[in-house]
Amino acid sequence: MTDQERQMIEALAKRIQDAPAPQIDRDADDLIRRAIGARPDALYILTGSDSGDGADSGQSADRRAEAARPGGGSRFIELSWIELG
Repeated sequence: MTDQERQMIEALAKRIQDAPAPQIDRDADDLIRRAIGARPDALYILTGSDSGDGADSGQSADRRAEAARPGGGSRFIELSWIELG
């Protein structure tokens, strides 16, 4: 791990720690725990998805954080960073 990668992970962890508690959709929470939580390396994979190519990764994280705030987004999850297909 490089110093830059360490800083990015620490910054992501800080944003998560400082984020207000979201209003939890129980159906979504259950699905997340079953479908994503079943994979032991899910946090590693998701953290890596935020460390893409420099400035864009920070902007993506900011968009996801904004969507996660109560009243900040109209959907449960911001899908722009997920490649479907």
